Amino acid sequence: MAMPEHSPTVTTNTPQTAPQPAVQAPRPDETPWRKWMANLGDRARQMREFLGLSQEQLARRAGVSQGAISRYEAGRGLNTPLLVSMRIHAALGRGLRTMDPQTLTDEVQRFLQQLELFGVPQEEGKAPHVSPLPVLIDPELEAVIRRYRTLPEPKQRALVTAFKAITAAIAAD
Repeated sequence: MAMPEHSPTVTTNTPQTAPQPAVQAPRPDETPWRKWMANLGDRARQMREFLGLSQEQLARRAGVSQGAISRYEAGRGLNTPLLVSMRIHAALGRGLRTMDPQTLTDEVQRFLQQLELFGVPQEEGKAPHVSPLPVLIDPELEAVIRRYRTLPEPKQRALVTAFKAITAAIAAD
């Protein structure tokens, strides 16, 4: 029986390094979100600093950890739960609402309006409240469109045909 040949062992003087874990590159769709999150965190930091709050003070007002504030402001909060983000914004909004609204920039005014749109409480300790959001100015037209969307496709086509006939008849008068 033939023995397999072994190559001679070669010894080198280079130190052996432990294998490095593979660094995962961000998914292509994450990069814009990372930039957006960094910008959002930077804005939160600017508002916090304007209000004269430390991260710890803002964390207490928001009911989150100081570490959550730090990660959020540093833009490392891509996986921050929505509730944490909303709590941070609510606490900032409460502070900004103590200012004369006419002294606030349009951008900060929009920030406060967005908090209202999302039903974020304006007072500490109040529960959030989200009321139904009208999409159209005309509530009757909105109700018709919502009703239309509940119909099966053949009935949708029939309704559109009837609508066209009615509007043609009205326009002819």
